[in-house]
Amino acid sequence: MLHWQPSLSCSQVKALDRDFQQTECMPGYQLMKRAAHHCVELIQSHFNPRHCTVLCGGGNNGGDGWQIAAELQATGWSVNVLSSVDPQTLSGDARLAFDAASSAKVCWGRWTNGIQIEADLLVDALIGIGFKPPLTADLKQLINAVSETGIPVLAVDCPSGLNVDTGDAQHALPAVLTATFLALKPGLLTGDGKAASGNVVSFNLGCHARFLSSYHSDVQLLTEVDALPARSLNHFKHQAGHVLTFGGAQQTAGAAMLTAEAALFSGAGLVTLATDEPGQMAINARRPEVMVCRHQAVPSVATASVVAVGPGLAASDKAALDLCLQLTCPAVLDAGALRVLAANPKYSERWVLTPHTGEAAALLRESSVAVNADRIGSAKRIQQQFGGVVVLKGPGTIVCGPDRCIINSTGNAALGVAGSGDILTGVIAALQAQGLSPFDAAAAGVYWHGRAADLWREKHGERGLSVSELLVLIRAQINGVESGTCG
Repeated sequence: MLHWQPSLSCSQVKALDRDFQQTECMPGYQLMKRAAHHCVELIQSHFNPRHCTVLCGGGNNGGDGWQIAAELQATGWSVNVLSSVDPQTLSGDARLAFDAASSAKVCWGRWTNGIQIEADLLVDALIGIGFKPPLTADLKQLINAVSETGIPVLAVDCPSGLNVDTGDAQHALPAVLTATFLALKPGLLTGDGKAASGNVVSFNLGCHARFLSSYHSDVQLLTEVDALPARSLNHFKHQAGHVLTFGGAQQTAGAAMLTAEAALFSGAGLVTLATDEPGQMAINARRPEVMVCRHQAVPSVATASVVAVGPGLAASDKAALDLCLQLTCPAVLDAGALRVLAANPKYSERWVLTPHTGEAAALLRESSVAVNADRIGSAKRIQQQFGGVVVLKGPGTIVCGPDRCIINSTGNAALGVAGSGDILTGVIAALQAQGLSPFDAAAAGVYWHGRAADLWREKHGERGLSVSELLVLIRAQINGVESGTCG
């Protein structure tokens, strides 16, 4: 049902590079030329301008840049190189690439602070995947100067200054397009690393799946989710499960209503909202198919398949969370429930936790900055401390179970609206109620939630998405219909 691509750590990619060269008796310079050729093809297909400046550092990433410059100039582009090192000090494959650029009479110069950078496109081949902070003073000046130009950047293998294992991008040179080689790297796919990398295109350079299969990847990119199977003709509502949603404070009762609606739109056979009398009247007027009960009656809802709690819940309402957890069914916790859990830690294998960055910081008792500096590590620590499945929301949402992590490939800034997270809670709960495992329900829910927003953006842009429209689009995805009719 779930389809993914593996991603490898920096150390794994370097080992793969060595193994591939040795097994195939392939010179490193041959791989460098393949990488350069792919970059030149990307440049020609994505950029109309004809004047390019290639930024070259030391090592093989800089070598890639010199080889790109030589090949791009041969296609008729105007190319020059700005080098952060004296290229006469290069060795090995990087030196061969510099010699190729010299033979092609590519113009080059050394970077010094204050040089005016003028180009239609910049190619970033300054620092490769092995970057470890801090930046040297010269490189920091160069990256800052390039960032201030506003000229589009194509990154070679990764944006310079990015930690490809964690996604920490505080030192990174942002790119609009990244060509990465041999395998995906997790830091390109989530959080600030995803933002700094722009669109990522991966090239295996001829290193096929049989090489990759020998490297265990516990972090994968979720690329597609199959629609749920068709229901039988004799299907009845109890086969699709019963989602119980706990409504919180009167001022935020709408959040729990959205979660209940999302469970309905995602295929749950029965949905009950536990709320106070004003909340019961409101949901009856809006969605009469949603059943209602009083808060105190929650433990007696014996038919509940999944309980969704947190949207609209006060961050101090421990009694409400305890009430919901008296049920022995799986649970999806969000929003206020996560704040309660942060203040009263406990461990369970039967819940899905769905924090955003701030809630993750509260659970870990760290700063949001620390969480964002290593989103994958943060998700793993939450899972280890609290159990179950963790959904760390944000760009490149991470779904983390006991033995694997998936990074979602869908979603965009349109999801940054009130109620979006409440909807996701209901979707995940409904998918579990219909028989998906907690991990698969979380992964599929995140994917379809993001895919719905991507479909919206194609027609409308990133502003103005309402959760009502989001619900219709999610329902279409679950049923295998590419787009729903919003309205």
